[in-house]
Formats: sequence, structure tokens, C-alpha cells
Amino acid sequence: MNKINIIIPTVKPEEEVAKLITEIKNTVYYPIDLIVISGVRSVAINRNMGLEKSENDFIFMCDDDTEGFPKNWDKGLLDVLKQTGATIVGARLLNPDGKIQPVNYGNYDLSKDFVETITMITTCCVFRNTKLRFDENFIGWGWEDTDFIICFLVAMSK
Repeated sequence: MNKINIIIPTVKPEEEVAKLITEIKNTVYYPIDLIVISGVRSVAINRNMGLEKSENDFIFMCDDDTEGFPKNWDKGLLDVLKQTGATIVGARLLNPDGKIQPVNYGNYDLSKDFVETITMITTCCVFRNTKLRFDENFIGWGWEDTDFIICFLVAMSK
């Protein structure tokens, strides 16, 4: 049986993250270990703290503003990861009005039934657990996820 660590780095109060946690728990297929890292630190530090607590082979990194998870979304992402031999799989990005967003910005649609190869994935993704960590030189939030994905893809291509 597969088990996924779901990491949610946040600076929001607990009650604001509670809706996301409930939505995740109500829509997953596989058993999960949910890791919520809160605090007013950089997002990179919060993400790394979650990674250090991760004990499973697969990790889903979920930003605290993600919403709209369809039933069994985790199975869809994890199945693609395992069946294709990929090291990282992300969801499709959509605006709230349903229009496709450019990669690296916007909301995430985890309900599409197709696989598309793209050159960049945001951190709303499932990946294999490795020793790779986020660069904590990124202060605040922004671009730490892009840097991580680039480093991850380079490391996995060696």
C-alpha cells in the first residue's frame, strides 16, 4: 500500500488552514501522513522542516491556498509518477474562472485525465523522497519552488 506525506507550509492561523486539511482528508485515496509546518519563517525553511519530518517514499507539497481537490486526486498523481517512472508530477494550473494559467502561477486543477509534459512544475506536486532540500537563501516567499524543481530535475537526470 502506498502512503504519502502531504506537507503544507503556512504562515496562516490554524483555523484558516483547517478547511484545506478537511478537504484533503475527504478527497484522498491513499493513507496519508499530514505535516503542517506553520510559523513566520521563509517558505523555504517551512518546506524543509516538512521534508525533514517526511518518512514515506512519496511527498505531496501543497501550498496553503490550494483548493478544489477532486476525489482520489492523490491516486491520479501517484499513478502517473509510478507508471511513467517520472521523478516528479504536478497538476494543471487554472484560474478561478477555469482558464488555463501560465505555468508557475495560479490555482491547481487536479481533476484532468491526461498527462502533459512541461518544462516547469510548481510545488503543488508529488515527488519521490530524496535528500534534496529548498534553498533557504530565498527569503519570504516566491521562486524557492522554481529553484527546487530545477535542482530536483537536474539531480534526477544524473
